[in-house]
Parts: sequence; structure tokens; C-alpha cells
Amino acid sequence: MRLIEGEAIVYNGILWLVKGFQHPVNKVIAYPRYDLVNKSKLTRYHKIRYINNYYWDCIKLNVPVIDLEKARPYYGVNNFAGEEAVEALAHYLGLYRDQLLLTGSSLIGDYSNDIDIIIAGADHGVVDKLYELVEDKVFNRISMYFLLKEYFSKHSSSMDINTYLYIKGNTILHLQYNRRHINLKLVKYLRGVNECIEPVIDRHYFSGTILVIDSIEPYALPAKFHVRIGDEYFILETYRELFSELKPGKYYVQGYIEVRDDYKVLNIDHGFIRLAKF
Repeated sequence: MRLIEGEAIVYNGILWLVKGFQHPVNKVIAYPRYDLVNKSKLTRYHKIRYINNYYWDCIKLNVPVIDLEKARPYYGVNNFAGEEAVEALAHYLGLYRDQLLLTGSSLIGDYSNDIDIIIAGADHGVVDKLYELVEDKVFNRISMYFLLKEYFSKHSSSMDINTYLYIKGNTILHLQYNRRHINLKLVKYLRGVNECIEPVIDRHYFSGTILVIDSIEPYALPAKFHVRIGDEYFILETYRELFSELKPGKYYVQGYIEVRDDYKVLNIDHGFIRLAKF
């Protein structure tokens, strides 16, 4: 197992998706998503039932964890459409096959939605190559229909439609290949760790207006951006593909400010963002 953002692992007959890249010793931070027995998505009630929260002082949060020694990698049912997309991406991007991992609902045989693919160890070269492949029409950007479907099925609680189209209207992380919608999650790391790498000293709630100045490391998770709140400068850091292509501008956000050793981070992964009026 790689223990990276979005990786699918099995624990007690349930399919869990890994969150982040740093984990407590002998544990994995992960969220329950699918029932492997019934091949179905878990309801909110069942998710709560399976979650075992653990307070990890490293990030000053209660997080859902599972035992590392009892977790197993999951390779899914026969997924010809997904495997075809993975093979094509590995070939055109010049990556090793094992750097690409299928995740999401297609792992349990649900092909009605998009095919979710993680690219581990993604760098600027991968991003540049994706742009080339789109320009050369090897892969196409998804249509407005699929873009709106993605928004209303997954993201309406995190941002309004105008903000979504401003940020994702020209995305390279949602592509079309052989009439299939492919959702890419680029992850910087090849593997996660069972130790505290980025300790949080303090954490407090924030709501207000921010200015996104420019990107530091966009696209690949954790993506980072320069932001200003009043006269103070922060780094906005996100593990969500949704926020990984933020454009410069003024936004209203709800989230948390994390104080780390020598800088402050704005985290909106469980919050909200919308374009602010100038």
C-alpha cells in the first residue's frame, strides 16, 4: 500500500479511501466509502457507524483511522474501461503502470459515473504533458454537461456554481477518453508515512475574505497557493482536487487557519469558497 491521498484499501469488508500522506504510527487515516459485500456506496448512517475517531495531536484533529496491520490493498473487480484509461495515461505520460491507481465507485463495478484515477509522484512534467495531450486531442476536456453533472452531484455544498465554473471551466483534471469521463487526482508523493511530518501548533476557525495572489504548487496534491488576508500572508493548502486549480482573485471562504513552525496555512478542505464582489 502507498498510503497516499485517495488510495483504496480494504478493512473489515469495507472499502476505505486514504486521506492525506502522513498518518499516526501503526494507523491509516481513511474514510469508509463502499460496502464490498453489497457493492454499494455507504449511507451517511453507515459511514458514521464504521468510523473510529482518533485525536492526533500532530494535526490537532480527530481523524478516522484504521489499523495498518489489518488493512489490505484493493484492486477492484474487472474494470476494462478503467484499465484501458490507466494504460493509455501511463503510456502517453511516460509513467510506470503502478504509479496510476484506480479509485472511486468504478472499483465496485459502478461505471455510470466518472472513472477516478490517482497519479502518484506527479510533478510539473506530468502537468505539462497533460496540457500537450489535450492540445493534441489525445484526450479532450469534458463537455459543459459533464462539468455541471460533476458540480451538482459532488460539489454544490463547497462552492456556488459561478465560482466552480470560474475555477474549473478550463480544467485539465477532468478529461474525456473513448467517451468516458476521467477524473484525475494528481498526488505529489509516491508513498505516505507513519509519522508526523508537518506538525500543527495551533488551529482556529476562520471566515472572511481572502485574496489568492498566485499559485505555488497547483494541480498536484497537496496544492499550495499564496494568499493574503488583510495585511497578512498565508499559504492556502488543499488535498482536494476541487481546489487544486484555484485562480487569482478575491474569495469569501470558511475554513481553518493552522499555525505551523514558521508559517501559517489556510485550510478550506472542509469549508466553503465563493467569489467575492470587488
